[in-house]
Amino acid sequence: MVSASDNVVAFVNLDHDDKHYVGEKAAGIGGMINAKFSVLPGFVVTQNAYFDFLRQNHLDTKISHLLGSINFDHDDSINQVSKHIKNLINKTSIPQQLVDAVIAHYEKMGSDPVRLHASVISGDPRQKIRGSVWVEDVVGEAALLASIRDLWSGLFDRDLLIYRNAKNINHLKSGVTVAVQHHLTPHLKGKIFTEHNKPGKMLVEVEDASGVKVSYEVDVAKEEVKKHSVVNHAKVIVRDNIDYTNYDILDGGEILALATYGGEIEKHFYHSQEIDWILSDGKYFISEVKEITYAAN
Repeated sequence: MVSASDNVVAFVNLDHDDKHYVGEKAAGIGGMINAKFSVLPGFVVTQNAYFDFLRQNHLDTKISHLLGSINFDHDDSINQVSKHIKNLINKTSIPQQLVDAVIAHYEKMGSDPVRLHASVISGDPRQKIRGSVWVEDVVGEAALLASIRDLWSGLFDRDLLIYRNAKNINHLKSGVTVAVQHHLTPHLKGKIFTEHNKPGKMLVEVEDASGVKVSYEVDVAKEEVKKHSVVNHAKVIVRDNIDYTNYDILDGGEILALATYGGEIEKHFYHSQEIDWILSDGKYFISEVKEITYAAN
C-alpha cells in the first residue's frame, strides 16, 4: 500500500486500492504483479511528488497568477498561458531528493529503455493527458527526468484548461502521476478482448512486425479457435505473394493459451477486459489492461 506522502513507489508495492494516489493504470499493474501475472516491472512518480515540485519551486503561486490572467473567451489568451505554464514547468529543476529517488528506482530496473504514462488524479476520469497514450522508448536518466516534467506540464494543455474551467475544477488541485515501466521491443503484439456478455467467448488479436493483424474468435470452454479477420495495414509489400486470407501468425494452441490467460485476468478484475500483450524473447508479457464496456467485433 502507498501513503499520501510517498513520492516514488515500485509497482510491486501497489495494489488496486491505491488508485486514488497513483491512478488506475499504475494501481492495476501493481495488483497484477502481486497476483503473479507476467507484467513488466516499473514504478510510479506519485501526485505528491508533482505537488512537492510545484511547492518547492513556488510554481503554484506563479501558475495561479498566470491562470488568473486567462480570458477563456479568446483562444489566443488560452494558448499563450498554456504555453507559458508548460515552459515554466519544463525549465524548472526537479528537487534533488526526488531526482535521487527516481534514479534509484530506474537503476534497479537496469537503466534499460522505459515507457511512461501520465494519469490525472482529480476524481474526473475524463481528464486525460495527451490522449492517455504511453511515451515509448525513453532511454537515460536525463531523458527520463525531462519526460516526467513534460508529462506534468501536459496537465496544462489547452484542452484541459478549457475543460476544467467549464466544469469548475480547480486547476491546481488536479494532480498527476507518472508510471514508468520497463520497455521491450516486441516480436509480436496484440490484444485479448474478454467479452463478459458472451461467457467463454473472446477475441484474440495478433500483429506481427510487418503490420499484419490476424484476429481469432475463441470459445475457451469448447477449445475452439476460429479466424475472425485478417488486416494488412499496407506495411507489407505484396511481392511476397502471400494469401493473407489463410495467413496465421500463431497456431491454434497458442491462441487458446492466450485466451485462457485472458480469462484468468478477467476473473482477477471481475469485469471484461481489453488486454494488451507482447511477445519478446520467447516470453509473453501483459503491457496494459483496461475495463471494457463494449463488445469487441
